[in-house]
Formats: sequence, structure tokens, C-alpha cells
Amino acid sequence: MKYDANGIKQVLGTIILCVLAFCAYSQNVGIQTDTPDSTLSIANKVEIGGARGDIVLTDDQASIRFPDSQLPNSPMVYMFNQSGSNADRMVLAHSPVLDDWGLQFKDGKEEFHFIAGGNHAMSLDLNTAGSRLALAEAALHKDYTFNLKSSVDLRTLHIINEIAEPTESSYGVYATNMSDGSFPKYGGNFRATGANGQNIGLRAFASGGSEGNTALVAEAYGANRICADFASGNVLVNDSMVIGGDIGASGYRLSVDGKIIGEELRIEISQLWPDYVFEDDYELMTLEELEQSIKSAGHLPGIPSAAAIESGGLMVGDMQKRMMEKIEELTLHVIALNKKNKELESQMETLIELTKSTRK
Repeated sequence: MKYDANGIKQVLGTIILCVLAFCAYSQNVGIQTDTPDSTLSIANKVEIGGARGDIVLTDDQASIRFPDSQLPNSPMVYMFNQSGSNADRMVLAHSPVLDDWGLQFKDGKEEFHFIAGGNHAMSLDLNTAGSRLALAEAALHKDYTFNLKSSVDLRTLHIINEIAEPTESSYGVYATNMSDGSFPKYGGNFRATGANGQNIGLRAFASGGSEGNTALVAEAYGANRICADFASGNVLVNDSMVIGGDIGASGYRLSVDGKIIGEELRIEISQLWPDYVFEDDYELMTLEELEQSIKSAGHLPGIPSAAAIESGGLMVGDMQKRMMEKIEELTLHVIALNKKNKELESQMETLIELTKSTRK
């Protein structure tokens, strides 16, 4: 007896209906198994074809369960039936109408892609050389483990840590680079580039702390330790800077607890520079008055005493002005003494000539 394809389908359908009818009034049924543990247990492969899909489940409460396996490489679902460079395949799609929304696998590159309308929303690289992840509009890049790009949002990455009252330090971002080798290793590399506007590679902000706020903390240990290395550009500080301590001196923009060395120091003084000493109406203290002042005060008039310098420090700009005033005053005294010296020399020459004439 011969059956065509439609006849075979009808026979198989009849057999399945009989089995299901028998199950409704009888015990569990097994195909290629003597110990069925369900209403219908099939010990071998099952292929079901239908116009609405390969497998159709109409019960909202229905599910598919896979048996536990002790084998480490026992897949539940295979995407391909052979190895090699298979064509890109949608593993899971929204629907036959929206088949470019879902999860896609690219064979050969070993990459999973979540796509939305054909565009990559997230990509995952499974290569053994190092898995990589890319989000939003970013493509997987061989040099970076995590790739993130956005041309829509103002903030590409926003990380919030809302842990309540932590017992130790908490971090919004904690980046560590512990690789070996002699080349520089960066815990974080921030770069901002563009054609227009202002570009800020890293912006740190801190507020609301009851024990103080520190926007940026840098620590370096080991040989040649450098907390901050500004390779180029200017360093701008709008408030105050403290070096070598935690608390700066009140009223000063720069506080240094230690020595300072440099090739040049420029001090801009807003006070009047003491060229007024050379004015005709300047009252120059006589040498006798100067001597009396030194004996009485123990230091030059107009110059802070040793005790004042020890307690209040030395104001470089003010001291330079005071020292220049004394230098100019001493210069006037030297000029006056030089004139008197020349007068005495002239008088001595006159006396010598008179003495010589008397002897003759």
C-alpha cells in the first residue's frame, strides 16, 4: 500500500490523536521508553512542523524544561549544526514582523549582538583573547575591554552609588590596572576632544560632606612616585593651594610647608616703589639720627625686628620695598659723603700749596 506525503501526515496525525485520547483515560504513555514519567514521554528526537512555527505552545502556563546535566559542555540549544563560518543568525527575535529586534550571533567573530531595528544596542565579544563589551552606538574595539558611545545623551556614563551609611569607603567608580610590564599603566584615561566649545577630560565634584569635601584624591607609592603629572597646559586654581600640609594659611592663595627652589621669582607689588627717596622734599634722616635710632631699637628704622620676623614671617614683596628704601637712603648718604670728601681734598691741596710758598 502506498501513501503520498499528505497521506503520511494524516496517518501520523491520527496516531497522535489516538495516543492523546488514550492518555486521557489511561496511564502515562512512552515512546521508546518503558518507564514514562509524564503523560507522553519520548526518549528520542521529535520534529514538529507547523504553519505558525517549528513548535507551537498555546497554553500561557506552558513551559519547556531541560534536564539537569553533570557534563560541563552539555548545551540545551545549538545555534548551528556544524562548525565553520556560518551566516549571521538571529538567536531570538521579537516576532516575524520585527525580526531585526532581538539577539543575534555572528559566527567567525564569536560575537553576540543585541540589535534594535538593525542597529547595535549592545555587543559582546567571546574571543578567548579577552572578552569585550560594547554598549549603545559603540563598536567592539580590540584595544578596549569596555566600549561605550553615545551621540544622543549628554552623559555617556552615569554611575550612582546609593549605599546608606557605609562602614568603609565607597566608590562610584573604582578602576584598577594591575598588569605587568615596563610601559605606563593607567587606572583611568579620560579624554575630551572636539572642534568647538570647551573640552574637559575629567571633572570631579564633591559636596555635602559633614567632615569636608575632596573632589579628587591622588596617591602614588614606590620609586619616583608622582601623584599628578600635567604633561602640557596650564594648571588653574581659583581658590587656594596647599603643598606639604592639609590646612593652608588663612588669607593666602598658596601655602607651602617646606622649601621652594626655582630659577626666578617675580613679585608684583601694588605699593609705591621707593623712588620717592630721590625727591627734593624727602626728609632724609641724618647719620647721627640713624645711629641713635639703631642704638634705641636695635634694628634699622622701618625694618621689622628679628622678633617680628620670627613670629609673623617675612613678607618678600614688602621687605624688598623697605630694603630698596634703605639702599636709596644709603646711596644719598654716600653721595653726600663723597662731596664732603672732595671738599676736604680740595682744602688739603690748598693748604699744601700755601705751606710750600711759605717755606720758599
